[in-house]
Amino acid sequence: MKLSGFELPKWLQLVSNRYGIGINLHDISGVSQIDESMAEAFAPYLYHNNAFCNYLKKFEKTYNDCARNKDILCWMCNKHDSPFYGTCYMGVGEIRYPVRWNGRLIAFLCVGQFYTDLDRSLQVLGAGIDKYELDAKEASRRYLSVSKPLPAEYEEIVLQIGLLSEYISLHYGKFLSMSKNGLSMEEAAESHKCNYIVNRTLSYIHDNYQNQLTLKVLAGNCYCSEPYLSTLFKTKVGTTVIEYINSYRVAKAKELLDVTVLPITVIAFRCGFGDSNYFSRVFRRVVGLSPREYRQRKQ
Repeated sequence: MKLSGFELPKWLQLVSNRYGIGINLHDISGVSQIDESMAEAFAPYLYHNNAFCNYLKKFEKTYNDCARNKDILCWMCNKHDSPFYGTCYMGVGEIRYPVRWNGRLIAFLCVGQFYTDLDRSLQVLGAGIDKYELDAKEASRRYLSVSKPLPAEYEEIVLQIGLLSEYISLHYGKFLSMSKNGLSMEEAAESHKCNYIVNRTLSYIHDNYQNQLTLKVLAGNCYCSEPYLSTLFKTKVGTTVIEYINSYRVAKAKELLDVTVLPITVIAFRCGFGDSNYFSRVFRRVVGLSPREYRQRKQ
């Protein structure tokens, strides 16, 4: 489905290029996945893809705090009905746009990266550099390469992105009305949201099983609480989040045991287990054999 007169991707690119701004959609209810045109349009805008944010995501502590910052943003957007300006924990300023459908927060847009007081922003950045023991020269260079003063066209940008927010909301409502299948609109919205959260969690696990995964990080990635994700995942998938992660990691470990001669300790770490003894216990529980026994049986 297209916006009358021009396609959504072209609009996003036009606004981004015209004002030299980054646009990110933080999807809470699966609005980016309601049809192929929306998925295609928002694919490049679903995360903060810039030199500074990508640098921060390289480190575990800053990566986790970026996820926690999403939780805070979601909470703040729930409290606002109109656009508002704010900064992240590392001093990057953005205009935030809550996207609502029937009063319910379904997404929020972040537009940036800005500063209103460069000296103050650099103080925040400096505190973060010290806290996370980052390379001061590299972090500062990247921050300055992506941040700019809040544009004089602030009101114009607010209007443009506000129209985009309205379009997303209308498009979402139209999708629900076409796909409710006997459900009320609210029930259809909840069902779509639940499926989206579970699929998003599964995809995140598959892409990041080699790294440290916690329920807190997974819940932050979906803008929901840990108890909500835990209960929903068990209901939809039939196993707990931790059990699924371990089973997926064991499946990947079996592949390495089958086709490589890597030491079992190395395989354990490559598959996201921080302790080889814990890996062996989990592997035996899932497979019925120890990693060594499994490898010997395959030879």
